[in-house]
Amino acid sequence: MWNDKSGWWWKSYGSGGFTIYEFMAIMWGYEQQGYPNTEKFASALSNKASVWCHSMGCSPFTAEGSMYFLASYSQSTRSRSKCVNAGTCTLEGVMYAPPKSWANNPMMIVAGIEQSAFTGYPSPNELFDVANISLRNDIFRKMLRLGMVNTVFGQAGEDRMIILTYCQSQMVNYAMANGGAKAINRISYGNFC
Repeated sequence: MWNDKSGWWWKSYGSGGFTIYEFMAIMWGYEQQGYPNTEKFASALSNKASVWCHSMGCSPFTAEGSMYFLASYSQSTRSRSKCVNAGTCTLEGVMYAPPKSWANNPMMIVAGIEQSAFTGYPSPNELFDVANISLRNDIFRKMLRLGMVNTVFGQAGEDRMIILTYCQSQMVNYAMANGGAKAINRISYGNFC
C-alpha cells in the first residue's frame, strides 16, 4: 500500500505521507465499519491490548507492538493480508475506499491502543473486548438472549458486533473451554460478573 502512490489511501492522507499508523487505522476501520461509538470500541481495545501485550511481551506504545496486536486480533487484517500476499486477490479489491458508514475517526482506536499501559487487570465492568457474534455464535447468542451483554451494535439477524466487559470476556473464555453455550447460565455469569 505504501508503494502504490495511486491508491486512495495516499490521496486520503495527503502529502504528509501514508504511515503505519494510518494503515492500522484503516484496518481497524474495516473491523469496525458500520458500527457507531468509536470511543467504546477504542476503550475496549485499549484494555485488551494492554493485557494481551503484557502476557506476550510486547508494547502497544510502539508501532511494532500495535501491529503485533492487530495481526493477532483482527480477522479482517489477517484475511486481507494473506489474500494479497498469496496473489489470490488484488490490493484494490480488498482495500476498497471506506463507505460512509465507517466510524468518523478510526485513528482514535490506534491512539487508544498506543496509549494503553498495563496497570493490572481491569475491574469486572470495564470494557475489555470486541467480538462479532459469528465468531462464537452459540455462546454470544445465548448471552444476548439471557441479557448478559449490554453493548450490541447491528440489527437482529445480522453479524452483530458486541463489546464485552472484562468479566463477560472471562466468562466467554470459560464457556469455550467447558462445552460452549451450555456453560452459559446465571450461575456461571454470577461467578464472573
